Amino acid sequence: MNLFKQGAQLVAFIIIITILFTGCNSASADLEKYEFYKGERSYENLNPEFQLNKAIAYKAVKDDPSIFQNLPAQLRGDLDIVFAAVIDLQDGAEDDSRLDNINHIFPGLWSNKDFVLAIVKINGLNLEFATVTLKNDKDVVLVAVKQDKSALQFASQNLKTDEDVVAAADKLTVEEKFSRHKPNGKPKTGGKPNGNTKSGSQ
Repeated sequence: MNLFKQGAQLVAFIIIITILFTGCNSASADLEKYEFYKGERSYENLNPEFQLNKAIAYKAVKDDPSIFQNLPAQLRGDLDIVFAAVIDLQDGAEDDSRLDNINHIFPGLWSNKDFVLAIVKINGLNLEFATVTLKNDKDVVLVAVKQDKSALQFASQNLKTDEDVVAAADKLTVEEKFSRHKPNGKPKTGGKPNGNTKSGSQ
């Protein structure tokens, strides 16, 4: 009977310790996530299990796009995170991060038509990374060529001679030439303006 009682007490003791330990870990985890969301703890210093959390990784990439390059492969293949790291960036200083991040996108995404359409709309030359199938997809190639006529070099042989695709590239060339020669309403500058010019003789 005493042995049974001692055994029961031991089991109860183990359960209590487990509960306390779990509670401490839970509190520590909550504190860690709280500090991260408050900006007091970096993504790199989080527990590995938190680094695999999509919501946390998404926020980290939104705050600092360069973090994308160090994410696990499965997160670099998540469309929401990839869009945050590559497509949703604003123009300007972050363009370098966007360019670097493109090289770290999970390869499987380059066969996703919706993704490729979005990314060639930003830069037509990204067509280079698309799968052979999408390089032969007229919708994708048209979007790429309309953004940058040089993207035509990455299209399939069939589409390089497609009338619509070639016309889209030619149209862009014409628009560029027109834009380059379009008057902007400002006087030409070729030195200091002559403010002393008067009509007639003095």
